[in-house]
Amino acid sequence: MTELLKITFLSAILLALVLRAAAQTSTSEQTRDASAQTAAVSPQETANQSGESQQDLTPGQWKGRLIVGPLNLNCINKPCSAASVTATARGSGVNGPLTAQTGMTINMSKDNWWTGGKVGEVDGLSVLVRQNGPHSDSSGILVNVQNQGHGFLSATEFASSIVDPVKNVLTYGIDVQEGVLDHLNGDYIGAVYSADYGALATGIQIQNSSPSASWQYVIKYLKNGDAIFTVDGLGNIVGSSLYLGGVELNGDTTNGSGDVGNLANNSATPYVDLNGFGTQNDVRMINDANGQLTINTATGGNLQVNANGIFTAESFHVNLATPPSSSSPCVAGQIGADANYIYICVAANHWKRSALSSF
Repeated sequence: MTELLKITFLSAILLALVLRAAAQTSTSEQTRDASAQTAAVSPQETANQSGESQQDLTPGQWKGRLIVGPLNLNCINKPCSAASVTATARGSGVNGPLTAQTGMTINMSKDNWWTGGKVGEVDGLSVLVRQNGPHSDSSGILVNVQNQGHGFLSATEFASSIVDPVKNVLTYGIDVQEGVLDHLNGDYIGAVYSADYGALATGIQIQNSSPSASWQYVIKYLKNGDAIFTVDGLGNIVGSSLYLGGVELNGDTTNGSGDVGNLANNSATPYVDLNGFGTQNDVRMINDANGQLTINTATGGNLQVNANGIFTAESFHVNLATPPSSSSPCVAGQIGADANYIYICVAANHWKRSALSSF
């Protein structure tokens, strides 16, 4: 009887082990089948921001990635977001970007950064927004930065640079700050473009990417709704006045004027060159003495006007014209001549003449 009980007990244990192993095998096979089915499912086709077809990641490809959504934002008359980062920063005790406390940090490097990786674009942040609500606003990135202290403040600051992988030095670098409020130094600037490294080409370049696209105004400054200064798409400059070094256009805003000269230099001799007929300085008008204007031409002509009168290096020519009568309209000092007489207007509308003779 004792031997029979032992055999029965061992048989029960053996049967339990066999059933457990069979259950584990069945579960493993079901798991493999489910994984195979998941891998076999075709990823959904979507469109990227360029309109090109791309595939969503399958759940098996999500390892190591942060996935938020898909979510439905159904909040009414209040803000809501698919993901939020909320934090309270106490300050590191040392000012500067190297010790900054940030709400979110993206640190992304291409594999084999120093030795060379495969061809392909790498972006730290990609934002895709689509809006179709009537009279509804939209923004790819909305930034609101505020400072109660006296430190430097900018809505955005970003930098781009090129590094020499052999020498490990920066060869070209640009830093851009937008919405700059530097209360300590009294600088309040819309945007600052800094050349950090290398001989860079252009600070700001405004262009069109296709022949059918154009700008009506490349630059426009409005003050109280009125256009003060504009540069249109054809390069025409319109403004109230223009000052270029020692040249000021429309210095007299009531009558209009062109002012030339350096008032800070007492010995300056301002001049205007006319480069006509393919000749450099074909005609030069120069203020070469106090109260004096001299006009020189490339062909040797010279005319000088000062308090003593009008002078020329060569002969003075008068157009031949005969006044109809001694009471013909004229201005005192006006001179006329013909083949027989020289005429001088001695008073308003009063001519006198003197006969000419051969010698």
